[in-house]
Amino acid sequence: MDIEAFAWDEANEAKIAERFDPAEIDEVLESTHTIIRNKRNRAGSHRVIGRSYGGTMITIVVAPTGQSGIWRPVTAWRSDREELAHAEKAGI
Repeated sequence: MDIEAFAWDEANEAKIAERFDPAEIDEVLESTHTIIRNKRNRAGSHRVIGRSYGGTMITIVVAPTGQSGIWRPVTAWRSDREELAHAEKAGI
């Protein structure tokens, strides 16, 4: 699975902005990151786990857009212990 860019709109930008500057979310994608499947019956199908330029480990829930390589961020939070373990295993 390859994510080349995030698809932003007013709704997801506002949701993300509750916790992070949307630019930080783009930084995670530009940095070394790992992608895992999300838990079942959740808003997005995958989670992107990586570090912002400021060093914050962030987990981003993403959903497919139907365009190859373009995914829509649904929500994001500081990575929890489980997510940090996935990142460490991936060498992040």
